[in-house]
Amino acid sequence: MARDRAPTWSQIEEAFGRQACGDIRALPCKRDHSQLRRFFFWMATSDLGNAQAAFEMYRSQAKPIINARAATELVVQVFGYWLDINEKLYEVSWRRRCQPVIAEALEKLSTVVGRNYPYFRGNLLKTPPTIIVAPRSLGILPWPELAGVEPKSRERVALDLVSDAALEEFRNCEAIFQFGQSIQRQEAPPKGAVRQDWLAVKGLVQSVKRAYSAGKSPLRGHEVSVINRASTWFRAGLPESVVIPPYMESTAVLALINGCLGATSVATASVKTLFCCGTGWNHEQIDDLPLNPYAYRNEEECGIAERAFLTRYKNRAGHYVHAYLEKSGDTTVALRPEHDKLIWTDEMEFDACPSASILKTDSSLLSILDRYTVMTAPLRYLTKLNGHSLDRFFVSLTPNGLGNTSESLNSYFKGRFLGRKGIGYRSIRQSYTSVTRRRTGSLTATKYATDHTGTAVILRHYDDETIRAELDEAIAFFQNCIQSIILENQQKLVFRLKLSVEDALWFQRLSIVSGIRAAISIRGQSTDVANLSYLEFQPSPENFTTLYLLRRSLIASRSRLGNNRWRAQGLPQLAILNAIRTHISRSGLQAQYADSVRTALRSFRSGKISLPPVLAL
Repeated sequence: MARDRAPTWSQIEEAFGRQACGDIRALPCKRDHSQLRRFFFWMATSDLGNAQAAFEMYRSQAKPIINARAATELVVQVFGYWLDINEKLYEVSWRRRCQPVIAEALEKLSTVVGRNYPYFRGNLLKTPPTIIVAPRSLGILPWPELAGVEPKSRERVALDLVSDAALEEFRNCEAIFQFGQSIQRQEAPPKGAVRQDWLAVKGLVQSVKRAYSAGKSPLRGHEVSVINRASTWFRAGLPESVVIPPYMESTAVLALINGCLGATSVATASVKTLFCCGTGWNHEQIDDLPLNPYAYRNEEECGIAERAFLTRYKNRAGHYVHAYLEKSGDTTVALRPEHDKLIWTDEMEFDACPSASILKTDSSLLSILDRYTVMTAPLRYLTKLNGHSLDRFFVSLTPNGLGNTSESLNSYFKGRFLGRKGIGYRSIRQSYTSVTRRRTGSLTATKYATDHTGTAVILRHYDDETIRAELDEAIAFFQNCIQSIILENQQKLVFRLKLSVEDALWFQRLSIVSGIRAAISIRGQSTDVANLSYLEFQPSPENFTTLYLLRRSLIASRSRLGNNRWRAQGLPQLAILNAIRTHISRSGLQAQYADSVRTALRSFRSGKISLPPVLAL
C-alpha cells in the first residue's frame, strides 16, 4: 500500500540488481526518492502482467528492446495504473505533485548512456488538472481555546497556539538530544543516575549508532525490553521534564534512541511548523532549503532563501555568486558592504519568485534554526544510511534511514495538539496570510510578504469572512461618501432617491475627515497662483507650544487609528507639522522653539496640560 513504509534501496537492489538500482538512485529528485522507490518496488512485486513485463525491461536493461513504441506504451500504462490505485490513499494534490517527479525520473532514466531502458517522455501521460480545495484556515477551526475570541483576532491567536505547541515539541526533542549527546560523552553515571539503567541506555544508544554507521538493522527485539519503560530512562538521567510514554513499544524506543543521536521526524516537523508560522512559506519551498540557507548574515539580520532562489540568481548573473558566510572559529565573518545585499538585487524580476525572507539576528525563529542545526550535525556523517539527500537543511533520522519529513503534520503528532484535524502547512500559510493582510492593510504588501505573484489568489482564497465583511463595509463607506458629495445642495434629488437628509450630511462630513473629498476634487479648482491660499504661521511661544503638542498627540494616535486611516489622514497632517518645524528652523527660531518645547514638556509631565485630541470624529 502507498501509505506503508517506503521500501529501502536494499530492497530495490535485491529486485532490480545493483546496476539498475544504481541508475535509479542516481536520478535527481526535487523531493526525496520515497515515491520513486514505491513505484519501482510495486512494479517488481505486483501480480499484474503488464507490471511484470515492465519490471523485466528495467531489470534486464542490457537486453535490446525490440519494439520501442510498445515498450513506451507499456510503461505509460503501468505508471498510470499505479497512480490510479494509489491516488485515493493520499491528499487530493498528491497525484499532481507526484506524477511529474516520477515522470521526469523515468525520462532521464531512458537517456542513460549504455543502457536500454524504455523510452519515456513526461508529456505522454496527461497532467491532472489542479484541484481547487476550499481553504480552511486555523481561525475557523472549532477549538475550545478560540471560544470567545473576537473574529478579527482568531487567526492570530490560532497561529500563536500552533507556534507555541511546535516550540514545546521542539524543546522536548532538544532535551532528549542533549541527554543523548551527554550520555555518549560520559565515562561514569552523573550524580543521581542509577548505574545499571545508565549503562543499559548508554549501551543501546551506542549500539544503534554503530549499526547506523555500518548500514545494519539498528535494534533487535530482546534489546528493547531492557529500556522500554520511561522510569528506566529517568533513572538513567533523562530530565523529568521530558514527555515520553510510560511504556513504549519497540518503534517508540527506537524513536527515542534516534532522538538521542540527532533530529527525528518529530523535531524536524516541529521546526518546519515554526518556520511556516514565522515566514508563511509553502511546504515544498521549506523542504527545498539548502544545507546552508543563508544568502547573507551579519550582526543585524540575515537573508534566508530556498535553493531555487540562489540557483536562479546564479544563472542570471552568469557566474557563481559568493553569498554564503565564511566561518573563522566562533566568529561569523560578514560579507563586504558592497556585497551585503547583492543576492536580493532585482529579486522581483522573477515571474514566480522563489521564497526568500529576511530575519533579524535576535529573531526567535533564527535561534530555533541554529539550535536545530546542532541536532542535524551528527546525521551528516551517516553516509551509509538510505534515503534523504544530505545537502538539504531539513533532515531526519528514521528507522529506515534519513528522511525529510514530507508527510502531513498530523502523522507526526498523533494524540497531541499538532495532531488535531485541520492543522497543516496549507492552513498555517492561509492564517499567516490573513494575519499579514490584517496587519499591513495592503494587498500589495501581503503579496510580497507571502511570496504571491498577484493579489487575485489572496482575494479569492485567503480573505476570511471577517476580512471580506470589512472590505464590503469599506466599499459601502466609499460609495456613501461619493454619493453625499454628488448630492450636495441637491435636496430634491435626495428626496426622490428616498435618502435620509441626516445620513447625507453625516457622510458629507465623513468625506471631509477621510480625505475622500480632497482626493477626488469633484469641483474644478483654479490652478492660478493668484488663487492659491497659503498656510500662515505666526511665531510665538503659544503657537510653538501648540505645534509641539499637536505633533506629539498625532504621533501617539497612530496605534489607535490603524494603518489605513493613518496613511489617509495621519501622515499628511504629520507632514504639514514637520514642514512648519523645518521652516521655523530655517528662519533662525530654533532656540525659541526649543524653549517652548521644554516648558510644555515640564507642564505635561506635571499634569498641568494634556495632549489635544486629534483625528476624532
